[in-house]
Amino acid sequence: ASSTLAKYGDGVAHFHAFCDTQNIPYDCRLPASEFLLCAFAAASAGIRSGAATRNDISGIRAWHVIHDVPYHGSVHLNYVVKGVKNLTPDSSKRPPGPPITLQMLEVLVSNLDHSSPLDACIFVLIRSQCIYQ
Repeated sequence: ASSTLAKYGDGVAHFHAFCDTQNIPYDCRLPASEFLLCAFAAASAGIRSGAATRNDISGIRAWHVIHDVPYHGSVHLNYVVKGVKNLTPDSSKRPPGPPITLQMLEVLVSNLDHSSPLDACIFVLIRSQCIYQ
């Protein structure tokens, strides 16, 4: 999807900006070592959300795949990203949304087109979870 491509492009741009501030030569960026990937992710700790960091890392991985070079992210990088998630600032967290009510489900079901495969699937999912009775 185009939104995924945009997020991936943003991730690569963030990576290059980080590398520029750290004076990382271009030939060390692709392929990036796991140490560099971990340093990039760790720089987001307490500043950006874990989800944003994960999106950036996914974009960097796709960038490596597109250029047919080895991607060195593995266990260590996953631990760093989990740490970034744990340190997500409150300003990056959304408050929980309202709970789904029976009224909401009734409105949803009344507007479904049962001849549409997608809508039929949604209806079956609601019924199978015993949410809508």
